Amino acid sequence: MSECCPECGSHNTEISEEENYPDGIDTITSYISCYCIECGCEFDITHETIIRTEVIKHGNEYEE
Repeated sequence: MSECCPECGSHNTEISEEENYPDGIDTITSYISCYCIECGCEFDITHETIIRTEVIKHGNEYEE
């Protein structure tokens, strides 16, 4: 994954650390620390992923 540098716009970046924290229900929060090879800045990114489950068709045991 190549994140875009917020200072110079370069995609020449490296991830130095990534931590994931699932809440156990429906959200995973990821904290990513990056380093830009072009300008030398360091920046953090926070990603939140929401997981949704929807039953398309009930199985025989759970039909209404």
